Amino acid sequence: MDSTSVTSTLNSSLLCGSFSSEAHASLPGDIVFTGSDGLSCHEFIRAIREQALKSEKQTDNRWMADDASIRFGGDALKWFENLEDEVQTNWRLLRRAILSHYSEPAYAETIDSQSGML
Repeated sequence: MDSTSVTSTLNSSLLCGSFSSEAHASLPGDIVFTGSDGLSCHEFIRAIREQALKSEKQTDNRWMADDASIRFGGDALKWFENLEDEVQTNWRLLRRAILSHYSEPAYAETIDSQSGML
């Protein structure tokens, strides 16, 4: 595919609101988190950790946050873009924000009950 075709494919994808796997083949495993369909927040976090492990970056919070940042789509991307810069660039903080915003209520109840046990 020549550069004109790639540009045309990307422009068409952006206008239609979707991407073909060819247009974003650089994303390993096509990991995209929308917050509403596809991956759960827990699956997304695990996928980011797996990517970091494969790249030997599992202790690099900045790298993991950067990797996650290109994998948000739809409403999750809108949510991500409204986070504080510090949260967007630190995986530890971003992971907590994802769980807080997208996790099922049962998860929050488990954390509340565990914190009462401390």
